Amino acid sequence: MSVDILHNQIHIIGIIDDVLARKFIEKFDLVLSDPLPNVELHISSLGGLIPAMEDMLVKIQLSYKPIEVYIHNTFVYSGVASAASVIASFASVKTIDFNATFMIHHGCHDNAVVEKEEDIIFWMEKTELDYDVVDHLLKAETVMDANLASLFGFIDNIRYELYEPIVAC
Repeated sequence: MSVDILHNQIHIIGIIDDVLARKFIEKFDLVLSDPLPNVELHISSLGGLIPAMEDMLVKIQLSYKPIEVYIHNTFVYSGVASAASVIASFASVKTIDFNATFMIHHGCHDNAVVEKEEDIIFWMEKTELDYDVVDHLLKAETVMDANLASLFGFIDNIRYELYEPIVAC
């Protein structure tokens, strides 16, 4: 697990937990001080804890700079899933590597899947897909390749260069 920064970029690789969220929050303020006009969030994560994700989302939602997300296929995970997908969805521009994936499912509580109406409505608002399509994708715990994620509106752009993680700062 790592959270590294470079200029206006935050690189998150690994499971979203309380430690990662704390590192993200500390480094987010440093990235905001960079003179570049946006924040780039580079992420490769299979998701993690909902409270940690919520702590990270507070920073993202309160940012006075636009957030651009880049979803990468790394040695840790092939893209984003679960809580990481939710974090990615809050960016103003979402770009995915051509070889990365985007996964959505209903939330989990105590290792049991909890089917919530809010999950369906959340993804409907993010994608403009209709209720039945989103419901099906969530129940199927759908892992989409870059093209399908783009087609369904979960991401905006597909990136064809290979991602090279930065060295820890």
